[in-house]
Amino acid sequence: MAEEKTEFALSSVVEEAPALADIGALPQEQAPATFVTRQGTITYIVQGSLTTASKQADGKPVVKPAIVTYHDVGLDYRACFQSFFTFPAAEKLLDSFCIIHVHAPGQEPNAAPLPEGFQFPTLDGLANQVFDLLESLGVKMWIGVGAGAGGNVLLRCSLNKERRRGLTGLMLVGTNFRSVGWWEYLMYKMDLMRLPYAQTVPPSLQDKLLDHYFSDKTVTNNIDMVEAMRKHLTANVNPRNLSLFLNTCLSRDDLYAAVEAAPPHCDILLVGGHHSLHLNEIEQLNGLLPGAKSSYLKIYDCGNLVTEERPGSVLRAFVLFLQGLGFGASIVVQLHHLSNQEDMQRSS
Repeated sequence: MAEEKTEFALSSVVEEAPALADIGALPQEQAPATFVTRQGTITYIVQGSLTTASKQADGKPVVKPAIVTYHDVGLDYRACFQSFFTFPAAEKLLDSFCIIHVHAPGQEPNAAPLPEGFQFPTLDGLANQVFDLLESLGVKMWIGVGAGAGGNVLLRCSLNKERRRGLTGLMLVGTNFRSVGWWEYLMYKMDLMRLPYAQTVPPSLQDKLLDHYFSDKTVTNNIDMVEAMRKHLTANVNPRNLSLFLNTCLSRDDLYAAVEAAPPHCDILLVGGHHSLHLNEIEQLNGLLPGAKSSYLKIYDCGNLVTEERPGSVLRAFVLFLQGLGFGASIVVQLHHLSNQEDMQRSS
């Protein structure tokens, strides 16, 4: 008998997250830090405290479980996850977790150019950088939140049998786990050739990335969100560094056989926008994963970056996912309270 999967769709949830341009630092955000790996230096940002007040038997502080994020191509931790982590009640996550935002090399805001001849890691190499960082920080248990290319990186973490032990769950947002198709390669080829010599991300590539992030409805109607993202791509992104990351994403190997042969051991929540360019691949991955270990949320009127377009819907699903893993009781209560307030506002 085929395994049943949890699949649900949300289409009319009130979203009250602040506009991208209006958000400063994330709650309890610490200063950016760097970490040197065998495949280059990466920048990461911690929200909240890494440790609790408790002590281990050897006197060392107890490290909290971590929520580890990884951004999509063209984005950094704020552009990818601002609305999600500043949505009302999201700060309650810090009661139980620390949050660690990991950047691919040279993708942090206003990054300096990567050195000439820098060998950008493969997606598997980026996954190993995540493991190296978490081991250095003493993180023993973590839940991954990856968007787009970042989801592909974290999915590879879950497939690494030697190093994945502390990985408890994954939320993959708009993640394509297949190799690049001809249409995707040709769409970016000309821009990829020009990027290393550009002063800023060219408007033609900005348009393609916006179509990748957002639904047509958002691009047409939510002018503030789209213009804020354009400003980010123009002002914060180093075009040469972006070309290296984009080239790695377009050179990715196919994970179908690996997932089919040995599915990830951890629980996985897949999130896809109804108008995502990669919806077929997201649903294909959903079909491959064991029903008892996976669930799927499809959100209408959204593209790939649902953490920006519908942060409240994604947060609710994520909290229920955490609850299923045995975490997050306090934030569940807070979200139910907010939902009741929204219901009262809609009925009044």
